[in-house]
Amino acid sequence: MDVSINATSIRRAAKKSEGHGVYLLFRSPGVQLIDQISSAIEASNAAQLDGTETTMGDTPISTRRGVVAWLSSCDSQKSLEAWLKALRSGLESTGWEGTVVAFTNDHTPYDAPGAHVHGMVAGIVRHESELLDASDRGNRWGAPDLIIDDSVRRAAAAILAGEGSLYLRAGTTQVILHAEDAIRSLSAAVRTAPWAALIRVEAGGGWIGAVFSPLGHVHFERYDPVGGWRAEFDVVKKLMIDHADVAEYGFVKRHWLPTVSWRDLIDGSPRAASVHGGYTQLVRGLESSRVPDAYGCQMLSSRHLANAKDLRAWRSTALNEELSLVEAEDLVRWYDGEEPQREVIENARADFGEMILTIEEVAAAGRHLLITRGGSPPV
Repeated sequence: MDVSINATSIRRAAKKSEGHGVYLLFRSPGVQLIDQISSAIEASNAAQLDGTETTMGDTPISTRRGVVAWLSSCDSQKSLEAWLKALRSGLESTGWEGTVVAFTNDHTPYDAPGAHVHGMVAGIVRHESELLDASDRGNRWGAPDLIIDDSVRRAAAAILAGEGSLYLRAGTTQVILHAEDAIRSLSAAVRTAPWAALIRVEAGGGWIGAVFSPLGHVHFERYDPVGGWRAEFDVVKKLMIDHADVAEYGFVKRHWLPTVSWRDLIDGSPRAASVHGGYTQLVRGLESSRVPDAYGCQMLSSRHLANAKDLRAWRSTALNEELSLVEAEDLVRWYDGEEPQREVIENARADFGEMILTIEEVAAAGRHLLITRGGSPPV
């Protein structure tokens, strides 16, 4: 088999998406060699010399049906044709054989697991000191390779510990994975996609997932249609505590699933009082001592606790020298249902006091961010 590129489907997809959100599927009857495809893509990207540009972004990911990569930009039909020509030449020069087809956001090769059900989520913030300076960030997660690799290994261990179908979500596309491809593919997606997730869907309809968002945020979600909220809570709470050696903050929240990103998690009902758009980016430097809201179970540092008003009604258990697990006496009122009652939330917010960020502080952080980047503060 020679190289067969379905240029018609790629042109149609590029036109339909207006140059964005086009994905290519590389299918081969033999062993999928990502290095060959990556080399051909790099050569195609480098061939853009006429002032217009079509480029393939991110790192190709191995799946059961083939290798998936993202066409991140397509400035013109002319540049697309030049890119496809260079891609064919590059694939042929590496000896790769197979077919290349396109699909768009609304027609991915596989259906997404889950469909908006209430489950349990544990959000974890890794130490801010592990992150790279803004000028040095060469990946989407904003952390050195060793930190990304550690988080990916921890997440993969949790998700792979069971039976079911594995899915990788990278940006807005989702594909099925072999277990042996999970760590490599998730690692690539975390580095290159705006958000990434590894999800295991069980035969009974339940699932467990690890979702990575920029700047060292990761959250675990669990839906268990048999065990209910208590079983879900126990799983994500344990995953949160297992990260106590690398985290500066964590919380458990009842939430609609699936949750795409950290911002969606914070912004979701019940909506945190501190949300003012762009939450993650604006207040990342404050998360080591402040929280977005009060939750029934949180992993807090001594810096967080110094800002609390009165936590005598809460159970506190030391996890290590720096972090403590702080839980409500009555977890049923927090987690048995779609969301806690307003009275429960308001009483908890009063207890946590100044530990909780205000909307004014988030807005002020946004003005500071714009000023330090050379922009103008919003009116």
